[in-house]
Amino acid sequence: MSPQEIIFRFYDLVVKGDIAGAEALVHPDFHGEEAASLPYAGTYKGLEGWRRLLANVGSVFTEFMPTVEYALTDETGTRVIVMVGLTGRSIATSERFETSMLELWELRDGLISLVRPYYWDTHLLRRVSGMEG
Repeated sequence: MSPQEIIFRFYDLVVKGDIAGAEALVHPDFHGEEAASLPYAGTYKGLEGWRRLLANVGSVFTEFMPTVEYALTDETGTRVIVMVGLTGRSIATSERFETSMLELWELRDGLISLVRPYYWDTHLLRRVSGMEG
């Protein structure tokens, strides 16, 4: 699979709820970073970190639906930039949201080794999650 196909496949598996299938695409030395302003902020390392990241996002939002709009791969074939639309509902407030983000993905040995999202509107996510009034 090409780098873009790996990322698309990963998203597809997560959306379908095939977490074991998605995890098979995650490198054992996975590194994920979430913005410090978000309720699931932090650095997540390894497969256990990936599981914790998924659980932390799921503890804040339900009906969380990422939609890949497009992806670009760098000349090395190890980095992919993905434009993602996001919709969901806050568990705390029941408020629905719609936003977007760019994500930097890195691959090693054909597996996802890094994800770093850049959200369009972190304030919106904080507000709907109940972190702000």
